[in-house]
Amino acid sequence: MRPIFRTLQDPQQRPAAGLCSLCGGELYPGDDAWQINQLLICGDCLPAYARQLLAPHHQICGGEEETL
Repeated sequence: MRPIFRTLQDPQQRPAAGLCSLCGGELYPGDDAWQINQLLICGDCLPAYARQLLAPHHQICGGEEETL
């Protein structure tokens, strides 16, 4: 009988490497994630987080200019 080596772990049984700070989703080795302001953010949450973070700098082009 030949020995069977199980070096490749089933991806569904791997432990999560981290959790997204916004949605709580599990992040696994090789997943894209961003560390921003002490938060770990997954790729699905990044666009909404970026819009929220950059909202104070939002402008509508072609509108009337405000005087400060």
